[in-house]
Amino acid sequence: MRRGTGVLALVGMTMVTALAITRGPEAVSDVEFFRVQEVRLQGERFLTLDQVEELMALAPDASIWDDPQPVVRRVRRHALVREVEIRRRPPATLVVHVTERTPVALLPTPALVPVDREGRVLPVDLTRHRLDLPLLEPRADAPENPGAAGGELTPAQIRTLAGEAARIAQADPGFLSLVSQFAADPWGDLLVRLEEPRVTLHYRPEASTHRLREGLWALADAADRRPGQAATVVDLRYDDQVVVRFATSNGF
Repeated sequence: MRRGTGVLALVGMTMVTALAITRGPEAVSDVEFFRVQEVRLQGERFLTLDQVEELMALAPDASIWDDPQPVVRRVRRHALVREVEIRRRPPATLVVHVTERTPVALLPTPALVPVDREGRVLPVDLTRHRLDLPLLEPRADAPENPGAAGGELTPAQIRTLAGEAARIAQADPGFLSLVSQFAADPWGDLLVRLEEPRVTLHYRPEASTHRLREGLWALADAADRRPGQAATVVDLRYDDQVVVRFATSNGF
């Protein structure tokens, strides 16, 4: 008897689902069998299911066959969400697949906040998520000391530096792991402070990551030629030339 009942239920669900597909979701949206009982979240890194369910704001009588677009728009309003797709899983489950915005750097405000490649501040709890990302610093007047000029970054400057961090992360993630700070000089050229080796790369915005690697190779060669002296800046702004500047003492 139980087996027969299960078969009948499966057949009934298949028939109703086929009706929804052929005649449109509105044909079965009022059927209680399809009331939303479960929401599943996929693709998340920082968002939680509770947050997404709150954003969805489903009515108690919501059906999986309801138009998903109003719900998609509500979820997409969250600053972390770049894209969202809602899939139906009959009889009573909605699967929410999100594509989150990716943090590429940390911005001092003065508290550190993550930003994406567009300079958008992302609401990521840094006490829960450890992000090993470079800092975006105000304009530097001295190449060997990014951030020394003080002040605050403008939105345009934040977008420029965040975009550069994202560009390097995409082209050479290993190189980005060496970077501790991004800044710019008064003329718009870029300054990247490395932790190991402890040096600043000074370069044009369009420089490839291969060009940045060339700076490290030149630095290693210069260090072999001048043992005991600390390099402070590797200048890559000139075509086919790398200039390595050294400190006057053994300190950085």
